[in-house]
Amino acid sequence: MGYAPKLNAKLSMLPVDFVSSFIVKASINNKINAYVIFNLFNPLTVRWSTLIQKFNDYGCKISLTPPIVWYKNYLSKIDGRNSAYPLMPLCSDGGISWAKSQNIFLKVNTKSTESAINTLKLKHKMVDDFFIMHCLDFFRKDCAVKFAT
Repeated sequence: MGYAPKLNAKLSMLPVDFVSSFIVKASINNKINAYVIFNLFNPLTVRWSTLIQKFNDYGCKISLTPPIVWYKNYLSKIDGRNSAYPLMPLCSDGGISWAKSQNIFLKVNTKSTESAINTLKLKHKMVDDFFIMHCLDFFRKDCAVKFAT
């Protein structure tokens, strides 16, 4: 689309190696309660605007627009062939409710999850420039995603 909503959101992004390590270690550690549901998240968040800027730095040109303008002019015009199509019900207000839910999600009581992470001696990592660029490289090379330059 080349456009994204201008949102005040913090994203909890977890690298797959952290998630897979948690799953494997928790499944074999007898100190972890097997009947607890864990809510994995990364407390070291990245701002939505920072993520979009990183995409721009990489060459994927995305302009931030007011949320309702983004929904009406861009998202509402896509069809089922677009991978963003299933997200339309979440974004009918331009993504404002989604952004608020992300910020609330980060405040949910996660004591059992944090306790398990500490027991397993896992450390959260900041989603930094290297991580974002690695993901974008993967999309460009391995998924043949074309970025406008």
